[in-house]
Amino acid sequence: MIKSIGIFFALAYTIWVHSLDITAASEYVPWEKGDYAVYADSSNTLTRIEIDIKEEDWMHYTNFAGLGSLWVQTNPGNEQVFIRPTKMAQKQLFIDFNEPEGTIAHVQIDPCNKGSVQIISKKEQLSIPAGEFKNVIQLAFETSCADSGVIYAWFAPGTGFIKWESLSISGPVSTEMIQGTIGKNTYPQGLLISAFFPDPSVIIDMEPPVDPDRPPDTVSAYLIITNNTGRDLTYKFSSGQIFEIKLVDSDGNIISQWSRGRAFTEAIQTLILKQGESWKFGGKIELTTDEGDVIPARDYTLIIEMTSSPDPETDYRQGSERLSASAPLSITHAL
Repeated sequence: MIKSIGIFFALAYTIWVHSLDITAASEYVPWEKGDYAVYADSSNTLTRIEIDIKEEDWMHYTNFAGLGSLWVQTNPGNEQVFIRPTKMAQKQLFIDFNEPEGTIAHVQIDPCNKGSVQIISKKEQLSIPAGEFKNVIQLAFETSCADSGVIYAWFAPGTGFIKWESLSISGPVSTEMIQGTIGKNTYPQGLLISAFFPDPSVIIDMEPPVDPDRPPDTVSAYLIITNNTGRDLTYKFSSGQIFEIKLVDSDGNIISQWSRGRAFTEAIQTLILKQGESWKFGGKIELTTDEGDVIPARDYTLIIEMTSSPDPETDYRQGSERLSASAPLSITHAL
């Protein structure tokens, strides 16, 4: 028997497919009540931001681009954005995103952003955990504190603020969007792949007496594929088998695989992964050879993959890689 398997851990991979464009009252501040996003700074501290109140055309952000709690107003047909530090405060023009690079506005945001806001770039491209974004507008802020306040913020079309940089005693701190739901878009965008593997070190009990009739030792692997691309994805399979789990040695030889001894239909099938849906598949793989012997104690690679066939009419084409994930697996014997 296996003496210790340990807890499962997850590996996450993201395949960026394309960015989405949506039209809102403001292209660069499109949030509505119910939208939210989670941001992580360089020390991995998480901040969840949402609109918790909507009154007429004013939205209250729990945190607006790192500037703190603000009331924000946008207008249909233009890109002027107004703010109020409090509900009863006089509104201020935050920025007009339609204006050219070099445009300056002035804001009074306590405690440390009392000064100018300037458009310094309108064609930035950013790759952050939430996705890849084009035509990003970068704003530069004047701070009124020596070691605090936002100095830069980045706004993406159809998404809003995706990153900001602020001052601290130890230097600049960058904060980036990692996930969220804004309008009809879910982030991260793209095709998301999460794989669940066993602890990378497995001990097989070989101490006597060993029961010759005991079931073979196994480990489990699972793959979750989530479609956040904004469109349906199509995959073709040459049989009823849609995934495989393989244990491979350092020379690339397959030592064991999930499909061994299983029967599948031979019919070709095409499956559609709809936008917003997920597929989860996986199972247990035996730690034995084809002859039924316990596999040797050494280092291996555990692989789980979809068994889709390349087809020009689907989203797995000739020359591309199958959707898969892998992790190291070290086998030792207790003798």
